[in-house]
Amino acid sequence: MTLCLGGAVFLCAAQTGRTLDSLQKELRLPGGSNNPEIFIEITSLMAPVHTDSAIVYGDKALAHPAIVSDANLKVKAMQNLGKAHLLAGNFFQAIALFDSTRVILAEKGDSASLSMLNNYLGNAHYHMGNYPIATSYYEKYFQYAKSQRDSARVAEASMKLGDLFSQVGDYSAAKEYTLTSINEYKMLGDFNNLSGAHNSLGTIHLLASNYKEAEKAFQEALDISLRASNKHLQAVVNCNLGELSLKQNLPSRAMDYYKRAEALFETISNQPGLAGARLEIARCLLQTNQLNKAHEYLERGFRLSEVIQDYSKIKIGLKTKADLYYTKGDFDEAIAYDLMAERLEDSLDNAEVENKLAQLRYLHAVKKKEQDLILQQKEKAVLQANMKNLSLTRNLVFIGAGIVLIGGLLIYGRFQYRNRVLRSSVDLKSRELVSRSLQVNENHKLIESLQADVAREMENLTGEHRRGLLNIKRALSSNLEADKNWETLKIHFEKVNPKFFNRLNEKFPGLTTNERKLCAYLRLDLSSKEIAALLNVTHRSAQVARYRLKKKMGLGEEVNFVDFIQKFQ
Repeated sequence: MTLCLGGAVFLCAAQTGRTLDSLQKELRLPGGSNNPEIFIEITSLMAPVHTDSAIVYGDKALAHPAIVSDANLKVKAMQNLGKAHLLAGNFFQAIALFDSTRVILAEKGDSASLSMLNNYLGNAHYHMGNYPIATSYYEKYFQYAKSQRDSARVAEASMKLGDLFSQVGDYSAAKEYTLTSINEYKMLGDFNNLSGAHNSLGTIHLLASNYKEAEKAFQEALDISLRASNKHLQAVVNCNLGELSLKQNLPSRAMDYYKRAEALFETISNQPGLAGARLEIARCLLQTNQLNKAHEYLERGFRLSEVIQDYSKIKIGLKTKADLYYTKGDFDEAIAYDLMAERLEDSLDNAEVENKLAQLRYLHAVKKKEQDLILQQKEKAVLQANMKNLSLTRNLVFIGAGIVLIGGLLIYGRFQYRNRVLRSSVDLKSRELVSRSLQVNENHKLIESLQADVAREMENLTGEHRRGLLNIKRALSSNLEADKNWETLKIHFEKVNPKFFNRLNEKFPGLTTNERKLCAYLRLDLSSKEIAALLNVTHRSAQVARYRLKKKMGLGEEVNFVDFIQKFQ
């Protein structure tokens, strides 16, 4: 199920008194390149429309000689470059820049700027799927906005927190924050965001299976979006009403909502929305057994998904094609599309796992850097205190100066060594992540290492942070356990069936590890349901794998595959 949330996380360009054209003309004037503020302002204005170019200007601003000695300019340069990276989807780079900015702002005691930085950090972690971390930043942003009685920011932070809590399944907290945003937007008279907030409330009720409340909220969102003439929100809400209708087993009604959404998305030239609406219409037509129309909409939605390279929609299209051909009785075509969908899903899952592992490694490295910085500041404070306590006599001054000098050199050397080791460690881990396959069944050492990292992190965390890491640790443990179960089963199997795998490899040398596993399970006379559980796939996927293996082994339709494997010598 794909729901469209109304409280989308986004960034707005900073408002300045000068236009992008005027700034670029000023930059070309004699001496214009000597002013780093021009580069900073161009970065801010260009980021929402040309992120790659904005990053180039942002890098030039940060490398400008005048930035080194001016902390205020450095903060502006890093913050604007961070926002450009965030809009470009370069989340690691954005977080690194925001973290560096946070250190400077904390030293200055600039609470207002720190509050906005918490918002940006929350945005980055939200998009990376680090929901507990994003929640902590948004809550800080929310509390500061409340203390300043800033209604617009209270509403914005409440909307984001509502979306976050709905993502993790805490619907009570999600509802509370979303109602707060609704009240604030009402007072502000902001109808566009008010419509989005009602849509988010409907989404929360839908996820919690409160269908009557969901419909009420969606209809309110639709009414407000119509008054505000916001066609994008109208389309989004119609899609959610379509999903609600499908949940209520009303495919004809759902199709009406999706067709309205399709027309609206077409009007505003929103291609991802248009592709999604057409795929959903095909799904509704399939449920009402209108196969020819379903095929027509499916092809239109699928082709558009391929053009815009939206892999989540391509996967939905492949699954729907498989369902369509199963309904028609064309099982070869159905199985082919099912396999294509599985391969795409596996590749997307592997990419997600890789991203999660990279995030954990990165966050671990950032935390170590922060700890080193804190240690450096403490030792610096101790050093300054010792200097104050030195005797005023001439001899003791010389002795104290010598001690301070030696101590300072030792501390400096130690920190230099630590920084070199840290950089080498981070570089090594990055090379490992690039060079290794992240399929869990072939990567025990990496998983065990990661479990240790997670366990160390959990010692210093509580609440949502700790639970988030605990879920990751459990998921990794389950993958390890699956392999151990297979190894144990394989030992016992080979005792009962000596030389089975050797003969299988001789007769059919092209079989994969999973295909050899499947042969062993069939030899043990396990059902498709039991095999699916052992392979951690769906029942239907296990049947497809069995059918594909039989064809790969060159066995005819008349051959009983289970009998063949059980009698194989």
